[in-house]
Parts: sequence; C-alpha cells; structure tokens
Amino acid sequence: MMQETKQTQIFEQISDFQKNAMDTSYKNMEMMQDRVEKMADLFFEQSLWFSEKWENAIKNWNRSCQEGCESMTKTAMERFGKIGFPYLS
Repeated sequence: MMQETKQTQIFEQISDFQKNAMDTSYKNMEMMQDRVEKMADLFFEQSLWFSEKWENAIKNWNRSCQEGCESMTKTAMERFGKIGFPYLS
C-alpha cells in the first residue's frame, strides 16, 4: 500500500499539472482574443462601407468573449483554491 505522503505528492503533481494546463490555455485564448480584436479594429478603420451597427455588434461580441474568459479563470482559480493546496491559489 502506498504511503500517505506518496499519495499526497502524486495528487499535488496532478493538481499542479492541471493548473499549468489551465494557465497556458487561458494565456493562449487571451492572446488570440487580443489579435482578433486588433484585426477587427483595423478592418473597421479601413472599410468605409461597413456600417456602425455591425461594428458595435462585433465590439460587443469581443467584450462578451473577454468577460467570459475572465469569469472562467476566476472560477477555475476558486476551484483550485478549494483543493486545499496553498500554492494553487
């Protein structure tokens, strides 16, 4: 039977891996969101035919995506904090 400290170490490694994977995924999503937003802004500036109504719709959509990413990160960090390892919070 495994010792309790060995089980704790395994659990800490799994938790650490999951947190690192979540952090990396979030950073990638954030980078992609920034690039798409910059590209959309350039498109709106250069397209005279594009209506302001659609521009506002796209900007609202970008804002919603950004808020969703922030909410997901906050929730994930709260869940990792509930695991009980102080280095995860």
